[in-house]
Amino acid sequence: KSRTNSEKLTTKINKLEEALASLPVEEEEDDNFVDVCQSGFMLYGEMHDKLFDYQREGVAFLYRLYRDRRKGGILADDMGLGKTIQIIAFLSGMFDAELIRSVLLILPATLLSNWAKEFAKWTPGLRVKVFHGTNKAERNRYLKRIQSRKGILLTTYQMLLNNWQQLSSFGGKEFVWDYIILDEAHKIKTPSAKTTKSLHAIPSKNRILLTGTPVQNNLKELWTLFDFACQGSLLGTMKTFRMEYETPITRARAKDATPGEKALGLKISENLMSIIKPYFLRRTKDDELPDMKRSIEHVSDEMLIQESGKLSVLVGLLERLQYEGHRTLVFSLSRKMLDIIERVLTHRGFKLMRIDGTVTQLAEREKRIGMFQKGADYSVFLLTTQVGGTGLTLTAAKRTPISQLPSV
Repeated sequence: KSRTNSEKLTTKINKLEEALASLPVEEEEDDNFVDVCQSGFMLYGEMHDKLFDYQREGVAFLYRLYRDRRKGGILADDMGLGKTIQIIAFLSGMFDAELIRSVLLILPATLLSNWAKEFAKWTPGLRVKVFHGTNKAERNRYLKRIQSRKGILLTTYQMLLNNWQQLSSFGGKEFVWDYIILDEAHKIKTPSAKTTKSLHAIPSKNRILLTGTPVQNNLKELWTLFDFACQGSLLGTMKTFRMEYETPITRARAKDATPGEKALGLKISENLMSIIKPYFLRRTKDDELPDMKRSIEHVSDEMLIQESGKLSVLVGLLERLQYEGHRTLVFSLSRKMLDIIERVLTHRGFKLMRIDGTVTQLAEREKRIGMFQKGADYSVFLLTTQVGGTGLTLTAAKRTPISQLPSV
């Protein structure tokens, strides 16, 4: 009888152990998340694994700006390095951790649908609404939904210009966004522009600027970007910045600058870089994609003086890349040059897609981009630099000769 009781007890213990083993363990939830670059920022493991190392570093940089209460910063990676996915990954982790509730993301109209598609692809659980179009009632409904619950509102610079007051309030009171994020942020490089002033008027706790060209002309543009990103807390007033930084640095670059002026300009320039370093991150394709063929193929003028010679090199490169199974973007400054390239490649059997300034309808541009992305038989996409250099996502192409062939 004693043995029977012992056996029964053992059976009960085994069943209890099995039942306990089948229960979910709370700690296991953490196994689904990864600490990004040991920054303390937890990101869903599946998304983390899809990022390149430098993109993980970018996400960690964005989190450190938040963690260290820096108010904002600039992510200035080269075009094609994936600023979009870095932002999406960062926001995904921030929403998962319940550190933020509302994000206003402002971008050119041509990129609106692309951002919406990328959010749907990478973070289908996030509430993302588009504040755009002629249906005012729908716009207002989406805005209120994001403000009252939580989520991300996508809009354009033009919509911002016409609706900044509405974006700044909710229920008759001031509304403060957790984040304002600008794509193609160099569009606010002029401090006196209406767009720049309208953006400054919208309250936000944090700001992130995305641009592949942070300084196109002068240091004043750099000040304008940081003045917005850091809400005036980093580089002082424009007058002070001009006196302490811009004037001596510009003077040091002059042909008739004295050795003393050059030395002073260098010292001040280094000081400026040390100030902005914690708020600024820029990586280039040369740094981050060393194993890939360079995205920009420069045709040597010394070796190929005649235009036909340059074209011959380009065609030879494209034929080799096509043979190796690569799909390629080709940029040119001129539509006429694209006409020549298109005619030559068509005669050689290439299947092409093309967008230039004559394709003005957004729907048509998106259609052509979609056809190229999905149609593996298209081996070359021809674009003018003006149209194709503003953040359009063409990830199907692995090579991008920017031939810089001159106008004809």
